Amino acid sequence: FFQPARVSILPSVVDKDLLTPANALLGAGSRTAAVVGPAVGGVVIALTRAPVAFVVDAVCFALCGWCVSLIATRPRTAAPQQTADPQDGEERERPPSLGARIREGIAFTLRDPRLRTVVVLDTAVNFCYAGPFTVGFATLAEQVLRGGSATLGVLNGSLAGGAMLGTLAGGAMGGRPRVGLLVAALAGWLGAGMAVLGLVHSTPAVVVTVLAMGFAIGFQGVFGLSWIQRNIPQEVLSRVISVDMVLGYAAAPLSLIVCGALARTSTLALFGVVAAVLALTGLAVLGSRAVREMR
Repeated sequence: FFQPARVSILPSVVDKDLLTPANALLGAGSRTAAVVGPAVGGVVIALTRAPVAFVVDAVCFALCGWCVSLIATRPRTAAPQQTADPQDGEERERPPSLGARIREGIAFTLRDPRLRTVVVLDTAVNFCYAGPFTVGFATLAEQVLRGGSATLGVLNGSLAGGAMLGTLAGGAMGGRPRVGLLVAALAGWLGAGMAVLGLVHSTPAVVVTVLAMGFAIGFQGVFGLSWIQRNIPQEVLSRVISVDMVLGYAAAPLSLIVCGALARTSTLALFGVVAAVLALTGLAVLGSRAVREMR
């Protein structure tokens, strides 16, 4: 519920030229919290009791709510509404229903070939994230690297740390590179990384590979979000983002089920299938001129 609002509010807070560094700051904050939050939670539980951690969490949410309430958005140009003279016997035009707004977001996404392609690509990439980075990492840490939960923590930390570095690098770089080519490069880079994870059994090599994959995810994510925020009208932005996120969330459980089944065979089968899907995704991007030229 929160994520579409979090992404779509940014263009109403900062100028378009600042979207890329602003997304970089948001991404870096999320990645930092993903690393620091569990560590702080573990310390709180170790020093007190588990219920106290939930109290601390509630206080953090209250603090976040207070901070969000202080965000000042720029005035939005309101669309003219039809207001009839009460003596005409005509009613004031009613705002569209929730269902109508959802349908409008879906229709707007389907009309734009670039958006259609971006949504399909995001769904495919989300499918290739969820299973490998949960089931795959756990299987790799336990059965291949023989490091157990400690190695799993290192892998997750490397992914988050690499993503944070990539996000900061993207924000520092700025500009408007070709987003379509970045997506193709990301798919190819992750595909190569998945292949390495399926073949290499050295912990240092796996950690470096995961760090590089995280860097690519963070770097491309800054420019991908900025493109969506710049090119979609503000009045439908949140609905289009919702369509994209709903499909991504729907792909996640399917990815977990598929990767869980493949993990029973071998890690090579698990990561190999995902690498093939990512390679096909990259080739599909390169085959679409409209997507290749997206900036």
